[in-house]
Order: sequence, then C-alpha cells, then structure tokens
Amino acid sequence: CSEHERHLDAVVAAGALEACVVLEACVGVLQTGPDGAKANAARVLIHCSEHERHLDAVVAAGALEACVGVLQTGPDDAKANSAGVLAHCSEHERHVDAVVAAGAVEACVGVLQTGPDGAKANAARVLIHCSEHERHLDAVVAAGALEACVGVLQTGPDGAKANAARVLA
Repeated sequence: CSEHERHLDAVVAAGALEACVVLEACVGVLQTGPDGAKANAARVLIHCSEHERHLDAVVAAGALEACVGVLQTGPDDAKANSAGVLAHCSEHERHVDAVVAAGAVEACVGVLQTGPDGAKANAARVLIHCSEHERHLDAVVAAGALEACVGVLQTGPDGAKANAARVLA
C-alpha cells in the first residue's frame, strides 16, 4: 500500500503513521527482523520518506539509525532502499545533521567501496546532500568519500557515476 500515495494517506488518516506504529514496526524489522523481511521494511520506509509530510515521522521512528545498520551489516537486497531513506532525509535541512550523527556518511562510503551496485547511487546521493553543508564537509572527506567516489567513477555502475561526480564537484 505504501507505494500508492492515496493508500499512504489512508494509513495516515487512520492514525497509524502519526502514532508511528507502522514505521516503528518497519524499523524493528530492520534492526532485529529476519533478513528476508528487511528489504520490504526498507521499501515501506523509502516510500514514506519520499513524502515530506511523513518525513518527520520516519526520522522520529528511528529509521536513520536502522538504515545505517542495514548499510553496515544488512542483506544486500535491503541496502538500496535503506540508502534511499537516508538520501530523502539528508536532502532536507532539518534532518541532514541527524543523518550525519547516525553514521550515514561512513556507512555510505562503505557501500560505495564494497556494497551492492544497486545501492551505490543512493549512497552517493547521501554524500552529495551532506557535502553541500560546510559543517559536514570535513566528515565526508575524513570518511574517505573522495577516494570511494573516484572508485565508483572508475568501475562503478552507470547510475552511481553521476552522483559520485557531484560529490567530487
């Protein structure tokens, strides 16, 4: 249901998102659930985070830390959506600090270095958004993002190359 905005709004109208019931359940799956369910939980979170009106609830439910955990040690099929959640959150001024504090910069660099190709474009998007803020530029550089982005430009998937180049710009 979360893929369709009208269904997502119905969930919100029912009070589920406002109470963070659905989001907290998805975060719980990302943290301690079976690997086979993590991709679907991350998918719900990415669809919710695509809508600015639900973004605060996604962050409040603990999704940032849970998504960083997936990027670090989770199954490959959940990493693209987890990086996507972080990318959506990091593009908003009010959440970029929380994304950095959750460890997303280091986790995204790790994805660029050794993660699945399908997650690299979103991981690079997180680094773009964080590096746009001078207060986070040192963290991006210190995490090894520049070297990782050069590596993506050399051997990474086409979809991630443009984002990696933007980090370096």
